[in-house]
Amino acid sequence: MTLKLAFLALAVVFIAALAVALVRSRLEKTKQAPSLISFLLGGRQLGKMSIVNLLLSSSFGLNAIFYAAWLGYSIGLWGVVIQAAWAVSFLLLIPYSNKLDTSNSLHDFLGHRFGNPTRKVAALCSLVGMMYLMGWEVGIGEASFQTFFASSSDISTAEALSYGNWFTLAVVVGTLLYTALGGLQGNAAVDKLLNFLKVTILIVVTILLLGSFHETPGRSFGQAVFPSWETMVENLGVWGLITNIIFNLSWQFVDNSTWQSLIAGSNTEVKATRWNLRMSAFAVFLTVGLFGTLLGVALANTEGVTPDNLLALAVQSSPWAGALLTFAMFIVIVACMMSLLDGLLLASALTIVVDLMRSSEGAAAESDKTSALFTTRIALLIVAGLSIWGIRYILGLSGASLFDFVYIVIITQLALFGPVLLGLLTNREAPRPMWLAVVLALIVGFGTIAIGTITETKFLLDGAGTFTILASVLVGLIITYATKSSRTTL
Repeated sequence: MTLKLAFLALAVVFIAALAVALVRSRLEKTKQAPSLISFLLGGRQLGKMSIVNLLLSSSFGLNAIFYAAWLGYSIGLWGVVIQAAWAVSFLLLIPYSNKLDTSNSLHDFLGHRFGNPTRKVAALCSLVGMMYLMGWEVGIGEASFQTFFASSSDISTAEALSYGNWFTLAVVVGTLLYTALGGLQGNAAVDKLLNFLKVTILIVVTILLLGSFHETPGRSFGQAVFPSWETMVENLGVWGLITNIIFNLSWQFVDNSTWQSLIAGSNTEVKATRWNLRMSAFAVFLTVGLFGTLLGVALANTEGVTPDNLLALAVQSSPWAGALLTFAMFIVIVACMMSLLDGLLLASALTIVVDLMRSSEGAAAESDKTSALFTTRIALLIVAGLSIWGIRYILGLSGASLFDFVYIVIITQLALFGPVLLGLLTNREAPRPMWLAVVLALIVGFGTIAIGTITETKFLLDGAGTFTILASVLVGLIITYATKSSRTTL
């Protein structure tokens, strides 16, 4: 029964997504010839709700649900403080929205501000981070599938592992198909459907679990929702709380997927980007931020909860557990994976084709060439392969787990924070070796992880991202001051 439900959920979501992408693709072809800018940036004409759905999708993957729910399970509504910081990160971009609108990507912005070397280095860092994040999301999805299958009495452990692998592959291939077909405009249309499914199911399941909380012996509802400060310190720590907040406040500044989505609506109307950022902050906080945390709170008295089995236990612990709830959870897994992967695939393709392979001016000049679209679709295929099988091969050689390497996602992209912030704060375009700030921040970040791992110092491991940000900003300021001084002397 579990296997049949999984097949049905996968088929329903995939067929619906492909149909939406096909319709959108056909509509666009009747309006104009396909171009690189329309494929990767929606022709900069996407409407408000399309942009909000793209931004919600990038913050509402499986890893985001597990992150929010695990915080809720561990520290109750203290986790909402951390989730609020993620939402606030969208609001922090509002004062600089006009500067986002004039670029083709995050790295293109850095290139115009500081020169081509900074653009290239930043693009490589983002690409590594995005590819690993895709591999991480796929790994979480695979583990979730396998946990569901293993919980079925008629499926052996070996079969559960095999089925999980095949279902994960099907999700990736399906996402690649509709993304290569419809580009960003197709993704925006598909994500509206996927977000509706995710949000509806998450809210309904969370409410059902909270309604039956009193039936499980253990902590009272009040203790689960509002644990003491001592409990928060024991489970997360003050330093852990601080570093999580700093990471969340910084992320939208350095996420090329966020920049791509915002740029895609930059030509619609004045102040559209500001509205998109405000509504995205509200949507992300209210959905995965609040209800994701409450999902974890609802499982506070459930034994054996881990990040891998959280969704499966949410189904099993519910008094309404059965075929319908299992089917709904499979839809959540598929929809979350698809909506996060499609955005990261296109952001990676944008990074390769626009930032690494050609100048932004060249990209605009050649935007009507069929070869550019063909190259972009090949880039999508390569990125998908490297993100899934390449990451696994590297991890296999190192003997580490997917979750042990999560710091790579953080460090490689947070190293861009200093140059991005300084670029947003200034109006002048002046060639500066700002790539040095990125490189030195990488050294600080990975050096902190290495020392923390060798010495088994949790303070260093938890603070690696924060130290990366501080190093990036500090070195960026030094470079800015030094180059100003040299020009004054000359």
